[in-house]
Amino acid sequence: FFTDAELAAATSKATPRQASEMLIDKAGERSQGKGGNCSMVIVKLANPAQDGLAGKLGRTV
Repeated sequence: FFTDAELAAATSKATPRQASEMLIDKAGERSQGKGGNCSMVIVKLANPAQDGLAGKLGRTV
């Protein structure tokens, strides 16, 4: 139901909870009542700290 640009805009401008609620609501609107089950997971990816063991060994995780 969503373009990459729509997903990027939603997740960059809101908290994960707000973005998921907005996207689920919009998916319901776009399905015109034909969809009854919608699940969503938004995962925040972060760079690992370099002061851990991998950083001390000069490795990336």
